[in-house]
Amino acid sequence: MDTPATQLTRLDTGVQDHQRLTDRKAGLVVPLFSLPSAWGIGSLGRPAIRFLDDLQTAGFSLWQLLPLGPVGFGNSPYQPLSSFAGDEIYIDIDDLTDRGLLPTVAAPDLPADAQKKVDYPAVRAVKMPWLRKAFEAFVPDASYERFCQEAFWLEDYVRYRILKEKNGLRAWIDWPAEDQALTEIPDSLATEADFHRFLQYMFFTQWNTVHSHARDMGIDIIGDLPIYVGHDSADVKSMPEAFQLTPDGHLAAKAGCPPDCFTADGQLWGNPLYDWGTAYDFWKKRLAWNARLYDVVRIDHFLGFDRFWSVPPADATARNGHWEEGPKEALFDRLFQDLPDLRLIPEDLGDKRDSLQDLLDRYGLPGMKIAQHSLGPREEQEGFRVPANAVIYTGVHDNEPVMMWHGNQTRRERIRLNRIYRQLQLRGSTPAQKLCRYCLESDAAWAILPLQDLWSLDADARINAPGTCGNPNWQWRMTDFARLEAMLPRLHHLLKVTHRLPKQSH
Repeated sequence: MDTPATQLTRLDTGVQDHQRLTDRKAGLVVPLFSLPSAWGIGSLGRPAIRFLDDLQTAGFSLWQLLPLGPVGFGNSPYQPLSSFAGDEIYIDIDDLTDRGLLPTVAAPDLPADAQKKVDYPAVRAVKMPWLRKAFEAFVPDASYERFCQEAFWLEDYVRYRILKEKNGLRAWIDWPAEDQALTEIPDSLATEADFHRFLQYMFFTQWNTVHSHARDMGIDIIGDLPIYVGHDSADVKSMPEAFQLTPDGHLAAKAGCPPDCFTADGQLWGNPLYDWGTAYDFWKKRLAWNARLYDVVRIDHFLGFDRFWSVPPADATARNGHWEEGPKEALFDRLFQDLPDLRLIPEDLGDKRDSLQDLLDRYGLPGMKIAQHSLGPREEQEGFRVPANAVIYTGVHDNEPVMMWHGNQTRRERIRLNRIYRQLQLRGSTPAQKLCRYCLESDAAWAILPLQDLWSLDADARINAPGTCGNPNWQWRMTDFARLEAMLPRLHHLLKVTHRLPKQSH
């Protein structure tokens, strides 16, 4: 008997192998917010263009980003207010000057440490007045009108955003009933609605310029998509039928993961779970839009499509949850039929069942490997082999930088790791450099390195510590481009000897 998760129409399409990775490539994972700029955060202008030029000079052909959606409390890009909109904090002010919407604007006066850490409230405070001034000078044209027509999600997002602001940024479930019921934008908020349409138009206009430059450089941009969305989001407010909600919009169940040897109570994420009998349209729209923005889409916590942990809505921990079956091929057969050009990287880290591996194999989807987790006794018995159809990282945004991770090992474990580095003849003066070399020399088709590990940075360069909220998460920044640009010739040589340069660059 089908469970609710498998009530999607199944398609007898057979195995599809078009997702398999072939060419050896290398890239960097650097959040947009980490790029240098005088405005306290990276932006969709000269910082992104310069970074792409540096990647191309070094021979990298992949740039992986974190999600770019508008963030709410805690500034986590994995809890955005929308799966479709972009965060206006990334709009480049200099580009608005170049477009004639602003005069030349001097660099803002930000806190002293703003070059090392993103101060989100401070950045928004200095940018928003200029964004409003640019909006006042903006005259809608045919390009703007076309964007508003093509961005099918725009009106739902704008209505959600302006009503959220009207209600003191409270979650939509706590708005007055009359605001929750609104399907049109009130005349009193029409100007504010126009402002938010303008912000989205400028975000995506600037993004398209960056993406076009990446294509010219031969660089694929990998976007990152959380599997779950926040309850307080335009997604849930506008498409409640896709989620497990009560009739009045509250959570009927919550996402999380079960207790294990690390967490006695499990992890309670609190996101709404999908109603897989009705969620297909949302996922098709979500992936179709993101496939327009990026060349490849990485889906975080892909295990949730195989099975997911469902927690009672009133519980304060995940301990009393239970497993439910995910949609598996019932979802992806349809997605790949409707979106045949979709390219995915599934984040398949964690305890995998055979059924998940069967799902990956069905479409030739690559697995993900983390070097920090690839040097254990079991991997040693297997000769540290990494499959070719894989994407390997030293670590991702939730991992400790390698220097921090290595330093936190026991003395006995560090001795064992140093023996392995010697056994594998990994070159480098630090453990981080050696693990970067391990990734680049591996059989994995794609090797993607965090800049923190390329530079052998330690704990103060960590992007995110799971289970914590707010500062110092999501704040690390490059102070300038000088350090990266000084090592570009050395990086080009490293990619050459590990056979990861683009074919035309060999």
